[in-house]
Amino acid sequence: MAEKFKDFINWVLITQCANNLIGFKLCCENMFDKGAIFRWIHGATMRNIPELVLSFCPAEPFELPYCVVTCGSLRVLKLELDGAILTLPNHFEFYQLKLLILVNVELSNEHSASCLFSRCSVLEKLIFNGPTF
Repeated sequence: MAEKFKDFINWVLITQCANNLIGFKLCCENMFDKGAIFRWIHGATMRNIPELVLSFCPAEPFELPYCVVTCGSLRVLKLELDGAILTLPNHFEFYQLKLLILVNVELSNEHSASCLFSRCSVLEKLIFNGPTF
C-alpha cells in the first residue's frame, strides 16, 4: 500500500509538470523516507510554488534541499522539524522569500542563523516557535 501511494505522488508531482501549484504541504509524522521526501519537494519546486510547508520528525539533522533555497517563486516557507537540527546548503539565496516560519527547528549555531537571515534579502516577516539554537 505504501509503495502504491508513493508511486501515485511521484506520478502527480514529477510527471504532471504542466501546471503550476498554488502551494505544497508535506506532513510525515511516522514515516521519513528521505529519498521520497526529497523527490516530492523537488517536484513541487519545479512547479513554481509560492508557498511550501514541510512538517516531519527526522531522526537526524535535516538538510534543506538546494531546490528549495533556489526556488525563484517561493514567497512563504514554513518548517516544522520537531526539534531537529536544520542544516543549510553552502551556497544559496532566497530571492523572493517574504515570510519564514520556523517551528521547533534547531539551528546548529549562531553562524547558521546569521547565514540564513542574510540570504533572505526581501524577507518581511520572520516567526520562531520553539528551539532556535
